[in-house]
Amino acid sequence: MLAAFAILFLSIVPHFQLTESTAVSTSILPKAYQGLHNLFVVIQYGQHLNKIRPKRLEIILEYADDITGPWHEYGFQYKPWIQEGSMPYAWVYFPRFDFKFYDASNSKPYNHKWLYPLVQRLLQNEPAMVKLLDEDHVPSKPPKYIRASLYHFSYNDHFSWFEGNSTTFWTRERLNDYFPAYALQDGFLETKIKDIGIPPIATPPEATNLTLKWLVDAIRNFLGIFEGSLLVSGVLTAAVVMIITQKHT
Repeated sequence: MLAAFAILFLSIVPHFQLTESTAVSTSILPKAYQGLHNLFVVIQYGQHLNKIRPKRLEIILEYADDITGPWHEYGFQYKPWIQEGSMPYAWVYFPRFDFKFYDASNSKPYNHKWLYPLVQRLLQNEPAMVKLLDEDHVPSKPPKYIRASLYHFSYNDHFSWFEGNSTTFWTRERLNDYFPAYALQDGFLETKIKDIGIPPIATPPEATNLTLKWLVDAIRNFLGIFEGSLLVSGVLTAAVVMIITQKHT
């Protein structure tokens, strides 16, 4: 138990180095951590975020039917995109799609090849892509243009949201364009995706077992009703209850 606690404590040493105010002054703990790291007991996952965390930069996707606007924002399920409301509960569920935007906000879009097919599919209003977003804040029909803006997010002053004095959890400031407006008809996305080497979407073969297809689709649609973190935590809770129950029977 003591060894497990020591490993857990040492595993957070790199995160103390994120800012000067939390930096570890002694060299003993970093050396102990490095020893465990050399034995592959701990890893430095998340160290690439050091350059991002001092500022919360967020990419906001916007769509319009005319290049001059008005522009409307796509909604996200987890990452900040509006000033109202706090960060949603995630816990054991990792919203990888939203996190990729946070990870991409500190570099240029050409370093993130997945952005180009994403924009192309959103311009087509592809259902699989729309489901990754907040479906209450997506267009009902395919938009003609999509662009991205880079914002700086910060917490509301004095946490007045917690005190009930404000409905805004975040303050945000638009910095610049992250990438310009793209449209399907200009051919840029199609050429870019071809140059990158991303294959087109393959047409799935027709199902031969219609009963099995219906069953799988029904299960998928049923699970899609639940929020990801609640679903995962619910399954884990049920598993723990089953284990405890079996031990007492």
